[in-house]
Amino acid sequence: MRWPLDYGWGSHRWRWNDHHDVLLEAQPWTTRPDEVRNAVHAWLASKTADTRLVDGVPRAIVYEGGIWMYAEDRRGGQPALSVYLHSHGQDAFDAIHWYANELVDALLAVDPAVKVKWIKHPHHRHVHRGSAD
Repeated sequence: MRWPLDYGWGSHRWRWNDHHDVLLEAQPWTTRPDEVRNAVHAWLASKTADTRLVDGVPRAIVYEGGIWMYAEDRRGGQPALSVYLHSHGQDAFDAIHWYANELVDALLAVDPAVKVKWIKHPHHRHVHRGSAD
């Protein structure tokens, strides 16, 4: 359920360095999608709001502690939504690990049976790219 810290994610296939964006996607699977969506949005609202270009389009994001995040709702199916956690620099993986655990805590508070699928995106990608990538 919790994302296991994985420093090796960046060193094998994708030749990560501390200038590359690290992107972890969380997909909560739940029988209580509205409550999970509300919990995620409340959790994100507790961070500092900003706007950032993502794929060349302005997007509302939040940031805190070396990470920036946003969510995309998925209506009418599973997963309930996707939460994108971005970071870069020497502490990128530690920051993502910390906030991934915070996210799981927020999800479990409203649905103890929630499951999370974690997707480790390539560091060189053509989607979900921030303006600094």
